[in-house]
Amino acid sequence: MAAATAARPAGRPARGWLLIAPALALIAVFFLLPYANMLLMSFFVPAKSGPYEPVLTLGNYAAALGDPFQWQVLARTLKLGFLTTAITLVLGYPLAWNLARASGRLKGALLVLLLSPLLVGVVIRSFGWMVLLADNGLVNSVLRASGLIPEGAKLMYNELGVLVGTVHIYLPFMVLSISGALEHIATSSRCCSAASRCSPRPSSWCRQPSTSTTGRGPPPRPSCSSPPRSAASGSTSCS
Repeated sequence: MAAATAARPAGRPARGWLLIAPALALIAVFFLLPYANMLLMSFFVPAKSGPYEPVLTLGNYAAALGDPFQWQVLARTLKLGFLTTAITLVLGYPLAWNLARASGRLKGALLVLLLSPLLVGVVIRSFGWMVLLADNGLVNSVLRASGLIPEGAKLMYNELGVLVGTVHIYLPFMVLSISGALEHIATSSRCCSAASRCSPRPSSWCRQPSTSTTGRGPPPRPSCSSPPRSAASGSTSCS
């Protein structure tokens, strides 16, 4: 009996690998193998009758790195990525802050509003932005009618239009990422606040700031529990 009990933990890692094997196989077949094939093709000579000829060469990389157009595309891509990250951070932080501190029905409503755009396809959302940002769209119609820009503004088929679309797509993911860190900070801060109410001089542990820039609250403490509450009055007991 003891031998059978001791043998069980040894078999658990094997069962764990069996559980994740389908997911690993899916990633290997549809993600790793295509990229490996693309990397292999990049070292072969292009052919007219097929994708490539089995002749190794570094000419493809030399042509790509020596083409100014490729560097312009790379620079524009990095710029749009940086701007998208910065704008989604500025717009998403207030919502993530409130989402982390909301509770009950309010938190559920905020989550529904946040996740509902993800239920709509990217193509449909892009068509929605086209209706708003087109030359005769809603935004330009308002600008012309108000006299702010009588000739209208070019809002599509440029970097501005791409930036608006990418911010709209990635904003929910930014909010969800930040709210998870803020929820951890809120828990640590409440614990520290409860401990500080029972001490005239807060400890150095409680004086350390809980900042969302680090994504963590105060450092761990051996005992971090709220002070006991009086059963009669419901107030905090600091005796």
